[in-house]
Amino acid sequence: MAQYGVKLFTTEFQQNLSLCHDRIKFTQDGFFSYIELFSVPKTYETSGTRIIQELNGLPVIIHAAHSKYNFDLGNADLRSLNESLLTEARRFADALQASYIIIHPGFYESQQQIDEMVLQLSSYHDSRFLIENMVLFDEKKQTFYGHTPNQIAYLKEETGCGFCFDFAHAIASANALGLPYSHFLSHYQSLNPTMYHICDGNITKPYDTHDHFGAGNYPLDRFIQMIPDNALVTMETGRSAPRNIQIWLDDLSYIRHLEQKIKPTNLISFC
Repeated sequence: MAQYGVKLFTTEFQQNLSLCHDRIKFTQDGFFSYIELFSVPKTYETSGTRIIQELNGLPVIIHAAHSKYNFDLGNADLRSLNESLLTEARRFADALQASYIIIHPGFYESQQQIDEMVLQLSSYHDSRFLIENMVLFDEKKQTFYGHTPNQIAYLKEETGCGFCFDFAHAIASANALGLPYSHFLSHYQSLNPTMYHICDGNITKPYDTHDHFGAGNYPLDRFIQMIPDNALVTMETGRSAPRNIQIWLDDLSYIRHLEQKIKPTNLISFC
């Protein structure tokens, strides 16, 4: 069976400590298999010591800051900023002994930006780096690189990075391009993902909505069939933090029961 993780943002240790502690407790107790920690800029300096103490000993994966914080590996003018944000993510990864660091590639208009991404990524020689597949464009209609399987394959080949397969991004980009999402799913899976992101959503839309399981119409059963046993799978359900942990426990129970139905085995009872 898969190992399901839950998201946590570094800023939450200042804004919502109770919910942080709930996720930590339910990870310690074995409900969640790991925590995926999103490295919000400048939080290592302000809260790093406390975050590291709170998460010490837990399985952790790091997600580096992305375009919301102006991170863009395709922009040579942002090399200094990109380096700062990746350095912060790597500091969290070092301190918490994280297995992986997930990275969004950035935007592109031509081969020049793609070459810049390869240059910047390759300069770190960090085997923990995982490239995440993207939707076609952001809210400003800027085009993300990594929105097709071929683009992810190219980055993997040129940089040696691993791959984080986001199911929702795959469906959204396929819809935006007017292509069958089933082909995208199969092609992405053939790239040997290191880990996965999963949520529910609208199967016809060109964007992801991070719906809780059962609130959308994604083919979750197909997703589960594609995920190998023991794979790391982060639940990206909910666009904002809920009032309490129960909705994420419900998500975990939902996906576990669906997994049990599709891949029968002797599972313990969750939640």
